[in-house]
Parts: sequence; C-alpha cells; structure tokens
Amino acid sequence: MIRKKLFLMSLLKLIQEKLLVCLALMGLVRQHVSKFVSINFCNFKYEKKYSNLFFILFLIKVNAQNKLQLQKINSENKPWTYERANDHKNKFNFVVVADRTGGERKGVWQKGIEKINLIQPAFVVSVGDLINGYTEDLETIEAEWQEFNSFIKKLEMPFFYVAGNHDYTNEVMGNEWFKRFGTDYYHFLYKNVLFICLNSEYGHTATKNPDLGEDQVKFVKKILKKNANVDWTMIFMHKHHYCNN
Repeated sequence: MIRKKLFLMSLLKLIQEKLLVCLALMGLVRQHVSKFVSINFCNFKYEKKYSNLFFILFLIKVNAQNKLQLQKINSENKPWTYERANDHKNKFNFVVVADRTGGERKGVWQKGIEKINLIQPAFVVSVGDLINGYTEDLETIEAEWQEFNSFIKKLEMPFFYVAGNHDYTNEVMGNEWFKRFGTDYYHFLYKNVLFICLNSEYGHTATKNPDLGEDQVKFVKKILKKNANVDWTMIFMHKHHYCNN
C-alpha cells in the first residue's frame, strides 16, 4: 500500500510538472493558476488522487478543445503572431481591423489596440494596408514593418496578417511579405468556423484590376470542400472582386 501510494504521488508529480510546462508554452499560466496547482498537489492526500487526476485531464481537454487549428506552412515565419486564441467559455468574438495607411491620424491605431485589449476578443484579423508601402527601398520597408509590428506586439491575443495594395505594391514588397509571413493566403479553424485569408493583390496589382490568380481559386475550392460541415465560413481580403470580369 505504501509503495502504491508513493508511486501514485510520483506519477502525479510528474504529470504536474509536464502540465505546467505545457501551460507555460501556451501562455496560459497565471499566478493564481500556478498557486492553485501547487497547493492542490502540496496538500495531496491519497484518498483525493482521483479528483486531482480528473482536474488535470479536464483542464487538458478544455484547453485542447478550443485551440486554433492553423494551416501548416512550410516556413519559420507565419502570417499570425501566435497560435492560441484568447478563449472564453461562453462567447466567441473577434475583431477585424482595416486600413491603417493613406492619411492616418497619428496615435489612433495605438488607441485602437488599447480598446481591443479591453474587449478581449479571441483574436484579431486584418484586411490589409498595414504599412504605407509603394516603395522598393528595403530600408523604408523594414522601418515601416518594424513600426507596425511594435503596435501589434501590444495585443493580448493573436493577430492575423492579410495583404493590401500598400503592403504588396511591387515585386520587392511581395518578396518582403513572403520573407516575413511565409505565405500570402491561408486558412484556419476555430470552434467549427472556417476563416480564409486571401491576397487580392496577386501579381502586384497595386489597385489596378485586383486578382486572386488560379492558385488561390483552387485553394479556396479545396478548403471549402474539405470543410463542408463548418457552421460558418468567413473570407478576408483587401479588395472585393464583385465587379471584375
């Protein structure tokens, strides 16, 4: 009996350590959670082993259930900031942000970030025109992306990048986009809702005859067919194509 108790305590201690590591990686460890888990195990009693184990399994199950299902992209850099939604049990909302460039007022975007953090949505999706662009100067492009990303770093939830004509004006800017984000179109799933993010600036159209190109059209058809049973499908891109031939 004593050996069995010691073995069980060792096993639960190991599970605790692994659990805390996983939670830390997912950015969900808060001070009160850490204390709760520690107290729970420090006050461990043999007759409570099943309730403690249930707590661990239940927590893992809840966290895994609402994780973002992200497209696999063959690049170290991704078109999103991080991989876990700011999840709420009884609600699901997200924020869409539009053009920041073209006569923006200084400080408005930063105030918007503060307001979004107060709302605490699951994540934020952009629809392009994040930097001024319209240049082939690499130093200017780098400086503009650094400025924009300094704002995005203050968000407390994931941010998804979508290209606009200001971000994808020419071949140089297109190459810089791929360097930073790995792809210009992708999809993800959350709570059985499909999100498709596209590049309406295919071919570096820069406001002239926006297009998706054949690859994106095939991609959309494939993803829609694969996810035919979702509750909703949301499509995000900078320009509409209603009037294109």
